[in-house]
Amino acid sequence: MHTVTRVFTRSTMLALALCAVITASAGAAQVNIRVEGATATRANAAINTGPRSVSTANSSCVADGGGAAATNPTAITAAADWADSAGAAALFGFGGSYLCGLAGEIGGASSYWLMKINNKTQNPPGTYLDGSTKLTDGDTVLWYFTDDYAKPTLDVVAAQTVGVGQTLSGRVDSWDGATDSVSAAAGVSVTGGGASATTGADGLFSVSFTAPGKFMLSATKTGAIRGSLPVTVTAAPQPVVPVPPVRTNRFAACAGKHRKGSAGFRRCVRAVRAKQSRECRSATARESDLCKKVLARGNRG
Repeated sequence: MHTVTRVFTRSTMLALALCAVITASAGAAQVNIRVEGATATRANAAINTGPRSVSTANSSCVADGGGAAATNPTAITAAADWADSAGAAALFGFGGSYLCGLAGEIGGASSYWLMKINNKTQNPPGTYLDGSTKLTDGDTVLWYFTDDYAKPTLDVVAAQTVGVGQTLSGRVDSWDGATDSVSAAAGVSVTGGGASATTGADGLFSVSFTAPGKFMLSATKTGAIRGSLPVTVTAAPQPVVPVPPVRTNRFAACAGKHRKGSAGFRRCVRAVRAKQSRECRSATARESDLCKKVLARGNRG
C-alpha cells in the first residue's frame, strides 16, 4: 500500500489534468469500455459514443442536477453512454471532465475512479490522458475504482469465441499504474463459466468450457486491478487463434524517470542498450528476437 500523501499527490495531478476544456467537435466513435468496480466487473463491451451532455456533481461527489456538454467522443461520454444503456447512474465533476461516481460507487478522499485509454495513462510519456482526450474507432477505455493510482491493471488477451471442449489459450498482461510499462502477469487467477486456471511466469493460461453460453473471464491477483474478457462458447468448434506475444517497451523505465527526448532520457536509453548488449552476448541469448534487435542496432542512441 502506498502512502496517503502519494495518493493525494496523484489525485491532485489528475484533477488538474482532467479540468482541460473540451473545444473541438467530432462525430461518434466505436470503442470498447471496461468498468472495473471495487468488487466486480461492471462492464466490458463495445459501445458507440459521441458528443453529448453529462450529469455533473459538486466537489463532494453529490449530484447537483447540473450538466456539461462534451463535444468529442471521450472516456467521459463512453462512461455516460454505458451508464444510460445499463440503467446505472453516472456522475461527473469539474464541468464533466472526470468520473465522480458510477453505478452507486462514489469516489472520495481515499478511493476514486481512474481511467486509461488503450491501457495507458500517458501518451506520450509525461502527458496525461484525461476527460478531454478524443477517442477514435477501436480505442479501449478502462475506468477502475481504486485507492492507489500505482496499482497495476490486468488485461486479458485471448480469443472471445471458442467451442465447447476446445482449449482457449490466452495471456494476462500487467500494466504499471505509474510508468505505463507492460509485462507478463504471473500467478493470476483466471476464472469464469466454470473454468479456472492460474497464469505461469509468462502470463499464459489455458481453459476449456463444458457448456455453451456467454461468460465473463475474470483475472484477479492481490495488489492489482481486476482484468476481464467476455467470452462466447459455441456448440460448434471455432478456429484456433494464437496468442500474440506480450508487448514490451524496454525503455519504459527511462520514460518514467525522464521527459522523452531530454538529455537524461537519451543517457538512460544508452545505458539500457549497453546493459542489454552485454546480456545478449551468450550463444543462447543472442538467438532471441529481442537480442537480435539489440545486437543489430548496437549501442547507438
